[in-house]
Amino acid sequence: MFGLLRKINLKAIENLQSLGVPNLIRHLGGWSPFPVGVVFLLTLRCNMKCDMCLLVEVRKDHTEELALDELKGVVDDLAASFLFKPFIHLIGGEPLLRRDLLPLVAYIKERRFNCSLTTNGFLLERHAAELVRLGLDRIHVSIDGPPEVHDVERQVPGAHDRAVAGIQALVAARQRLGSDRPAITINTVVTGESLPHLERMIPIAQTAGADALTYQHLVFDDCSAHDASTLDVEQLLATIPRLKQQARAAGLPITFFPHMKDDTLRRYYQGREEELNRMCVFPWYVVRVDLEGNITPCRGFVVDNVRTKNVSFRQVWNSPRFRQYRRDLARQGVFDDCGRCCHRQF
Repeated sequence: MFGLLRKINLKAIENLQSLGVPNLIRHLGGWSPFPVGVVFLLTLRCNMKCDMCLLVEVRKDHTEELALDELKGVVDDLAASFLFKPFIHLIGGEPLLRRDLLPLVAYIKERRFNCSLTTNGFLLERHAAELVRLGLDRIHVSIDGPPEVHDVERQVPGAHDRAVAGIQALVAARQRLGSDRPAITINTVVTGESLPHLERMIPIAQTAGADALTYQHLVFDDCSAHDASTLDVEQLLATIPRLKQQARAAGLPITFFPHMKDDTLRRYYQGREEELNRMCVFPWYVVRVDLEGNITPCRGFVVDNVRTKNVSFRQVWNSPRFRQYRRDLARQGVFDDCGRCCHRQF
């Protein structure tokens, strides 16, 4: 099992929620053996203005970012703290806007961590060869539909074609260097606009050369029925079997995230909070380092800060404050402000 945990990618971490071990650790007094994944929020800067993005309004008020040396220090701390190294996932904003992203990836790989990256793909083509050379393990490229859908939702003309060109550049670089990394996944957010075009994403992924395709259910904040989504759930439920059949025929692995049965999917988009499963184990095996250095399980709850802490990351991981947070979560199931977070269990 430990070998699996070391190699696993961030999307697969959530799948561990269906196993017995992650659920059992809720009963260990808030203690957890080690993090499976550490997420670095590198920047809130972005070159797009996506309609569904939850960060658009807060972006202008958060400009501070950890410097490269500070990020390297966190990597060193993680390497010294845990025998089983967590998977490091890099997110934004748009991470490729950071000019020091490639040196950071190089350092993470030099310290023998597995590493993945989520990007909108607009700047990917120019960096593709170097990302392959550095040995990036996995990359998630966000494409929300054919050009006429994706470019409108991203509010950037040509965004779709730039993302596809970036993926094709990765594939070409892998072939030149004889590498199978990074594994390439296209991530498509399910919205009212993209729903009629979800089937078109399969040939788009094939043409681009992606290794897999993920359909991401829309995340929205409020758990009450007053904020229920207007998405046509019955149309989505009718589309999913066709997507599975077409992807199977094309030999393209697809996933739906978070994975839910039909009745749960209806409640997710249109039901009340009390109708949903009230359980989350994410903070037992994933932690985030935000752009100000805060160590946080989620919801903005700060356990410590990498700039000011005087103990190792290992000690922070099972500190009294972190363990109390997990105990509170185990008792409550989920917190009132968790919303339709994709990391909770449905």
